[in-house]
Amino acid sequence: ANETFLLPAEVGVHSERGVVFDRQGRLRGSYHLLQPDRVKLRMIWISPESGPNPEATAKEVLGYVEQGLDFAALAQKLSKDTGSAASGGDLGFSDRSAFVAPFAEALFSMKEGELRGPVKTEFGYHVIRLEAIEGGREKTFEEVRGELEAQYRRDRIADLFGEKQETVQRRLEQPGADLATIAKELGLRIGESNTFLRTTGSAELGNEAELEKLVFSDAVLNQRRLGGPIALGEDRFVVVKVLEHRKPTVPPLAEVRTRVLEAATTERAVAESKKAAESVIKLMTDGAAFEQMAKGVGAAPTAARFIDRRDPSVPAEIRAAAFELARPQSGKPSAKLATTPSGDTAVVLVMQTRILPSAADAALRAVRGQQLNAQQTQGTISAYVEDLRSKADVTKNPQAFQ
Repeated sequence: ANETFLLPAEVGVHSERGVVFDRQGRLRGSYHLLQPDRVKLRMIWISPESGPNPEATAKEVLGYVEQGLDFAALAQKLSKDTGSAASGGDLGFSDRSAFVAPFAEALFSMKEGELRGPVKTEFGYHVIRLEAIEGGREKTFEEVRGELEAQYRRDRIADLFGEKQETVQRRLEQPGADLATIAKELGLRIGESNTFLRTTGSAELGNEAELEKLVFSDAVLNQRRLGGPIALGEDRFVVVKVLEHRKPTVPPLAEVRTRVLEAATTERAVAESKKAAESVIKLMTDGAAFEQMAKGVGAAPTAARFIDRRDPSVPAEIRAAAFELARPQSGKPSAKLATTPSGDTAVVLVMQTRILPSAADAALRAVRGQQLNAQQTQGTISAYVEDLRSKADVTKNPQAFQ
């Protein structure tokens, strides 16, 4: 939205929240005035898979610290929390909401400099040292100004997007609606897709099911009426007009011979790859070694290592297969096949699992927060448009349907 932005200066305060209104008196944003208590801590995490008795291991670690050994050095060597071990177990400042309940209850009952453990949670056992306490305080407007400006812009852009979509919808319902005229009046961009196919769509517009249904509808395809607007994602919509319709045909064999041979060769190779991978899993079930079986089918197994759900170095299909497998029991690994987009078949072997504490996964919480915010924004826009349509008094011209 190309709109000059001016943050409204009027601020009203109610209870523990500040609210901001624009010059027309409409509510445009809010922010928390109070920052909760925060603590700075170091932690050594002993996972349930650290040995036969992880609680005893945690007590032993606690004893080392009480004897005067350096906490940071012990964390680097013994903690299973990959997010903080390298920094000596330092988790920085966090409020209570960053931790699971048992951890938070223990942590926020401690005094500055206090050592406690083992603290048991669903993730294992923890040895904690409270480094510093930062009491809750009231935030100033300037501290939240950047956050509030970003929120205001998001809300304003959503408003403009919804208004534009509604205007286009009304124009399309008018007799003699013309694509070029609507685009010029409303500042929309006109593009052309040379080919839009069933199931595959086009490079320019993608293959959304709702869009395909619209393009191949009777009104758009046969009556050549404008169709839409259809939302494509959260920040754009499209109005379509069919310029030409080519009926499906079977091309001569000479034209597609090369593609047919390539497809047949690829299909056979994929089948052989899958068959070889299945044989590896079967022989492993019978007790054969994974490395031996992999070499037997001409494959080079990768070295075992821990990965998480977002590891970019591992194909998404392989990650998905790994996290669908059951946890290994009695030291026996779990195995499953995974097919990559290129058609290759991989044998995914899970030998060991571990759980990271929620406090060490701030990146995942941030991503999920962004996703939730986007979903809520789109839901609000859709509800707003539906409410307007339900209350609108629409008069249609019967001649437009002749």
